[in-house]
Order: sequence, then structure tokens, then C-alpha cells
Amino acid sequence: MLENNSCNHRNRDHFGRLINYLRLSITDRCNLRCCYCMPAEGVIPCSHTDILSYEDLIKIAEAAVDLGIEKVRITGGEPLVRKGMIPFLSRLGGISSLSEMTLTTNGMLLAENALALKRTGLNRLNISLDSLETDTYARITRGGDLKQVLRGIEVAEKLGFPVKLNMVVMRGINDHEINKFAELSMERPWSIRFIEYMPTIRDKAWQSRMVPGDEIISRLAMRYELKPLANSRLCGPAKLYHIFNAKGSIGIITPLSEHFCHKCNRIRVTSQGMAKSCLLSDWALDLKPALGLRKTPVSSATLKVNYGIVGDAHAGNWHRQVSLLGIESIKKMQQLGLNVDYGDFAENLTTQGIDLTAIPVGAQLTIGQARLEITQIGKTCHTRCEIYHQAGDCVMPREGIFAKVLVGGEIKSGDPITVAPLKEARTL
Repeated sequence: MLENNSCNHRNRDHFGRLINYLRLSITDRCNLRCCYCMPAEGVIPCSHTDILSYEDLIKIAEAAVDLGIEKVRITGGEPLVRKGMIPFLSRLGGISSLSEMTLTTNGMLLAENALALKRTGLNRLNISLDSLETDTYARITRGGDLKQVLRGIEVAEKLGFPVKLNMVVMRGINDHEINKFAELSMERPWSIRFIEYMPTIRDKAWQSRMVPGDEIISRLAMRYELKPLANSRLCGPAKLYHIFNAKGSIGIITPLSEHFCHKCNRIRVTSQGMAKSCLLSDWALDLKPALGLRKTPVSSATLKVNYGIVGDAHAGNWHRQVSLLGIESIKKMQQLGLNVDYGDFAENLTTQGIDLTAIPVGAQLTIGQARLEITQIGKTCHTRCEIYHQAGDCVMPREGIFAKVLVGGEIKSGDPITVAPLKEARTL
């Protein structure tokens, strides 16, 4: 939880870390399918109704700046695919006390948008570029056009944008290009970042792909004279170096081999309004209630294997489960004075006429086209949600059951739940 220090207007969390950097996602959609970011088949995009409006994103940014955030980085997905983002950036750049506004992009749409981006007051660009070889780049991105990206970088540099390139280093795929990327900092005043491969999609072979930061530095030191550099206050966690006689700099980001949690200075907000303190954390805080937004009951939904409910802000977070909660539990929370209804819980299906806690772990149940397997009966409340803070209690974890999706498909309000040997009940 962040605290506002009125003396110096800086955020410090309970670990004493200065939090001055917000990564704000404006879309979950992307025009590439990078192998370390998503599976080959892609992911089901969130409904447009689940993505925060630009107005709500501005509210979040304004509140963050009021609390002491000084730097905002706009991310995605790929932010340039969302319509209307140029006027949004202009509004964002107009927030007083915001020191720096940056954008992360894969560069595919940069050439045609660079001038408009410059006019918004954007300070700098982070460009994801994992290979300087046409075939390797196309293989990593599953279809990206390297020439198009390089053209975008050229246009951006001519317009005066400071350029930072991010390379995810993968053994056996692009690690032979480490020196080629370092050479770019010799020739141009660019910042080159080498990032350790992370298991963001739970790739079983991720460890064989990961090149530790120390190894990257050792390889570079065999060829170049490296001088450590100090980070600026608004920089991220990279260890910075300067190559003798280079015009730019290089940096190493080591989320796995050398954790930098103790000096992390950032917070993330997803395009669905979920605040996260860590990219690899499974916990998030829903900001939508604070924006005056509430989840609403829907008459149908789609369940996906190893994903959860399509459109749920939590879904797809690795192997997200679905929870079932009886209408009686909803009524208990209403009696506590909470203004909650069906649909007010991210991954919840509300049921009626069935004793959920009597269903044994391992039992399978069918709802509509989907089939689920019960994995857990109740759990301990983590006490960190808005409901708990309002009422001092939340019955959902204790009285709900949790299931993984075995067979995906559509479910509808009124579908019977079939659980042998229990009698049929109906979803609301």
C-alpha cells in the first residue's frame, strides 16, 4: 500500500521503497505474437467494455501524480493499435507535476505515428527489438517486419526522440546478437537494454532459454571496456554501463538471476484497471470501484481451458481458476451493508439451489458447454480486497468453491449444473 509523504510528495511503501513510476497499460491487444509473450495461437482479447476508457485512465494517472508518481510509461499490448491514443497522450502530458511521459512500442506502427507522438509532448520511446536479423526477428515475433521497425526508429530519431531499445536475450535464438546490439550504442546515442528471459507464459523450457545477466556482462567485457554508470532517480532497475568511446549506454535487467525487488520503484495498472506491484505477481487490486465502475451480471460467458472466464480482468493470469458462490453468500454480504450483486466478483459464477461445499474435491461438473473439476473447497481470505476493508469480512473465499476448466465453452444464465451424484441446480 502506498503512503503519501506530504513533506516531500513522494510515495514510500511499507518496505521504504520510493514508488515514483507508473506503467499504465491502455490495451491488451497487439499486432505481434512474440514467442516469450503469448502462445502461438494468441490469446482471446478482452471485450471492449472491459477495457478502461481514456477518461478513466486519465483519472488514474491524475490520482497517481497527486500521490507522488513522477513518471508514467504507456504500455499495452501494443499501445499504438488503440484508436484515439494520440489525443489521450496530449491530455496525459498536460497533467501538472508529471515529470516524464514515455511510451513502449514494438515499432511496427511507429513511422506513421512518430510526428503525432512528438507533438503530444512525449519525452522518450522504449522500442522492443529482439533481433537485427530479418529471419530471426520474424521467427521471434511470428510475422513481424524488421524493416518496418527500423524505419520507425529512423523517423523517431530524426524527430529528436531519445531512443531506448529493449532486447529479450534468449539462448539459442538471439544471444549471438548481443555484441551487435552493443555496437549500436557505439555508433548512436542510444540506450540498449538486455533483459533476461522470463517465464511469463509458463514455457516449460524457459530455463534453457534464460541467459543470466552476469553471463551477458561477461560476454561484453571480453570485447569492450565497460564502465558502470549511476541510475537517475526515475530510471528502472537496469544496471547501466558505458562502453569506452561509445555515444550511448547499455543496461542489464535481471528479474530472475538477481532480484531487484528491494529497489523497485514502479507500480503497474492493467488496461482492465487492475493495479499490480509486480509483473510476476498473481495478486492485483481492482481500481474500478474507486472509479465508480462496477462489474455487472451478464447473461452468458465463455470459459476457456487454463484461462478462466473470457473477459475477466484476472483471467489468463497463468492458470486462473473459476469460483462458484451461492446466492445465499451474496445475501450475507448485502446484510453486512455491502452494495454487492451477482457479477461483482471477478471470476465468480453465482449459483442457486445447490450446497457447493458438499461437492468433493476432484468431482467434475458440467455447466452449458463447459466442464469443470473442483480443486478446492473454500480458502482463507487474504484480507486485501475492497470488500474486506469496507466490512471487515468477506464470505466469498470461505463459502465458495474453486474449479479449473477442463473443457471450454459457452455458459448461460439458467444453465443446469450437473454434478454426480448431486441433483441438478441452476446458475443465475
